[in-house]
Amino acid sequence: MAQLRTMRGVVSCQQAIRELSAYFDRELAPHSRVLIERHLRGCRTCTAVYDGVRNLLVLVTDNQKIIPLPPGFSNRLYRLLRK
Repeated sequence: MAQLRTMRGVVSCQQAIRELSAYFDRELAPHSRVLIERHLRGCRTCTAVYDGVRNLLVLVTDNQKIIPLPPGFSNRLYRLLRK
């Protein structure tokens, strides 16, 4: 399990967003999950990113609804998440 490296147990927005994939895939160590969750409770911006990614995953993984993504969508999303 991946472990976050933090300064005094504080996760930055950049760290939180970078680790969202591991968070969703349950690849983070329990302590790191707690740190991400604590950050999300206190950060509206990262919570909005989290909600957007979660909603996208629901749409993409719902076997009843197949929604084709436009060419280059994944690359554009990745660039926006890295900002």
